[in-house]
Amino acid sequence: MRLTPLNIVSAGLILLAALPFLKGTGGGETPVGFYYYMLLVALCVISDLLFRGLLRNLKRIWIVELSFIIFVAVLLVLFKFLS
Repeated sequence: MRLTPLNIVSAGLILLAALPFLKGTGGGETPVGFYYYMLLVALCVISDLLFRGLLRNLKRIWIVELSFIIFVAVLLVLFKFLS
């Protein structure tokens, strides 16, 4: 298994989703943020599998996935400021 940027992002998102439960502040309810992070994890995993299927060279996978992450981050920041 090759380590890719989207794998790292997925691990970070899973940690962010689990933080309320690890701190004990869940209060018996599942926070909405948990579902948001799990949706992002699913999208990261699917896009990682797609990029791995399309590209065979590990260097190209890293370049394309880092570009994808930067593009999505810029879009999220723009949507946050525009709304």
